[in-house]
Amino acid sequence: MPVPEGRRHSSNTYLARLLLFNRLVDSSDRPNCKQLFANSLLCSFAAVGVTCCLQALLAFTLTNEQEWIPLLDTFSTQLPILLLLGLGMAWVSEAVDSTHWRTVILAGALLQLPLTKYVSGLFEVHFPPTAAAFTLLGAAVLPHLLHRRQLPAPFPAPLKRPQSLGLAAAPKILPSIQPSIQPSPEITLAALAPKRTQASVLHCELLNHAQLVRSLPASEFTEILNRMLAICMETSAARGGQMDRSDSESFRSFFTHSKPGESHAESATYTALTLMRRLSALSEECELKCGRELDIRMGISTGEVLLAEFGPQKHQSLGVAGESAEWARRLAGANQLYGSRILISSQTRSQAKNAADIRSIDLLQRQLPPEAPEEVFEVLTLAGTLSPEARSRLAKYTEGVAHFRARHWIASRDSLRAARPVHGNDDTIDLLLHRIDEQEALARLAL
Repeated sequence: MPVPEGRRHSSNTYLARLLLFNRLVDSSDRPNCKQLFANSLLCSFAAVGVTCCLQALLAFTLTNEQEWIPLLDTFSTQLPILLLLGLGMAWVSEAVDSTHWRTVILAGALLQLPLTKYVSGLFEVHFPPTAAAFTLLGAAVLPHLLHRRQLPAPFPAPLKRPQSLGLAAAPKILPSIQPSIQPSPEITLAALAPKRTQASVLHCELLNHAQLVRSLPASEFTEILNRMLAICMETSAARGGQMDRSDSESFRSFFTHSKPGESHAESATYTALTLMRRLSALSEECELKCGRELDIRMGISTGEVLLAEFGPQKHQSLGVAGESAEWARRLAGANQLYGSRILISSQTRSQAKNAADIRSIDLLQRQLPPEAPEEVFEVLTLAGTLSPEARSRLAKYTEGVAHFRARHWIASRDSLRAARPVHGNDDTIDLLLHRIDEQEALARLAL
């Protein structure tokens, strides 16, 4: 199999839990680090200020001057430590969405205070834990109170876990991008008058949405779905794509223009690879909550579409229509048969062959007979990121497919078996081997 090891995901909840904290604190989809640091620093100062007031109130309630003056002196020496504690706890409260994990981190920090007091006592250093406890509690609560009076919190960032969705463990898929969901002037003008144009359509489908609806509470499923659609829209727009439709089962966008030196088919392919990487975080979160991953499959088709505004008056939106758009939807669903994640049409492959490592999958009937079937391809990973071993297996796979189509069953079986991964399985190779067995059985019956 030409795909790197571990491509076909098997559930590993223990590993998922080990990787969970990386997802929780990854802030690639949040405000930038400067803004996050500024918010945390503000909450830290506020928490220390509240602690100072409480400490002063506690000190002045003591009637013995010999007791409250040393208490205030100790607090003043603790001030830098309190600011650092507050900054750290506020940062966690800003960066971690899960209330459960924020509580665990806060409890762990509070439990360390008695240990710190004990160790300080061994070195004859006075460390009263009261001020530190007040600061931690304040820094944990203040960001939540502030966000309740502001805009909703941003969507959580994805975990770089490509194996769970069938991508190679390679360097970053794409350079960092600055999302912008504003349509280009070209598309805005195009919306004024319907026209036929060449475009690449990306269809992203959540195939197991019905099972997720049954397994997850309504609020959690809605939250996960909305986050998925938001990531799809943001990632697509960053590559010049325009959202066509989004619902509880799928997302569709189209690309009519691209960045300099990049065709719209390449833009759609890059977007699909990036989406698979980014949506792996949601897939892992869903697995932890209900034991099911997000079964996300994609199809890309390049060809002529009708670009226009569709819908009743005052409720129109820019979109595409045509056979090419429908073919992208059918390709997304066809992934189930082959165990693949991203299938592309023959024309997409011809325009994006330098963008990704691609393998031939099958001949599918796009039009009714007598039209010939069309060859479709699977996108494996970004071009040039396959390991030498995986590239060798890709060559064996290509050789096996060629023998299969020439009806050389024995040679095809040998090549396909050599293309299998050492660990794991490959549904596409298994399907081809099963077809070879069927053809040989039919040949024996005909004798």
